[in-house]
Formats: sequence, structure tokens, C-alpha cells
Amino acid sequence: IKITETKLLARLSKRGKSFYIGSNGKLIEAEDVVTNLPYLFGDPNIEKFLSLKKIIDNSKLDYKDVENLFFFPSGRWDIETSTGVLIKLPIENIEKSLELSLNLLNKKKFGNIKSIDARPQNQVITYE
Repeated sequence: IKITETKLLARLSKRGKSFYIGSNGKLIEAEDVVTNLPYLFGDPNIEKFLSLKKIIDNSKLDYKDVENLFFFPSGRWDIETSTGVLIKLPIENIEKSLELSLNLLNKKKFGNIKSIDARPQNQVITYE
């Protein structure tokens, strides 16, 4: 028997029960509350979540700074950071849109941004 420890990546609710998503792609019923994990809203396929997690890990966004993840039936994601900024991502070209959004957030003149809408093609809309 080989036992491999999995890392907890996010919290979510399904059918009135609390679960964690493990790095192994499994849902683990939550017995204790781990509050330093992002909360996942919606009902994504676990592989889609793991794909988004990989995109975040390859970006300038530290996964520890992700407060909430929102999955929509269309297959689109929103990311809310621990500073309260909401990044609305498109269905395609997520990597490029996330990179552009993070570059904006790192500029001082855009310090008051509360929301970034990266869904429109070839443009980004910011809200203060």
C-alpha cells in the first residue's frame, strides 16, 4: 500500500455538506474548518479547478492571496483577491488576461481598482 499525502487547495459546499478539494483531485469531506483556503462558489468539474490553479501558480498571483473563486455555468471564472479586487476572466486566453490584470494592479496609478473585467477581447475594463 502506498500512501501519498494530498494538499488541501480550496473549500466548497455540495448538497449542504462542506468539502475540501485536494491536490489529487479528490473531494474530501470537511471535518475541521481550514480558513486559510479560498472558498469556491459554483459547481465546477474538479479538473477545471485544477487547471485554473495551475494557471494561477504560473502567474504573478500568489495563490495565498486568493480569497474566493467563482465558477459560472458558462465555464468562466472570477477570482477575488484578499485585498478585495475582483478579476473577471474570459472563457479563453485566461493566462494572458490574468497577466494583463495583474500588471494593472501592480501600477501605482491603478491603486484604487476594485474590479477588473478582462472578458472583452483585446481590452480590460477597470472599476474603482
